[in-house]
Amino acid sequence: MLLNGLGFVGRTLHMYPEYFAEKPVERLIRKGIKAEHINDDALGRCLDQLYETGVSKLYQGLSEKVVTYLGLPCEGLILTPLAYM
Repeated sequence: MLLNGLGFVGRTLHMYPEYFAEKPVERLIRKGIKAEHINDDALGRCLDQLYETGVSKLYQGLSEKVVTYLGLPCEGLILTPLAYM
């Protein structure tokens, strides 16, 4: 969905099972998941849940976990009013 949203592929949601048919879905997601499980209904529910959760909140949490896991150095930024122009 991310690649599609960024414009790298132009597939509608109902075409995703075909897209994933030749991909190692069980390795990419988890055991027991098959290409036909990644359908427009499942993706629609996923998008609804992302909206309810708040994408910014989710992204912030994932970012923090990645930074911690990889031990990346982080430094705070101070934004001045000029930064918003």
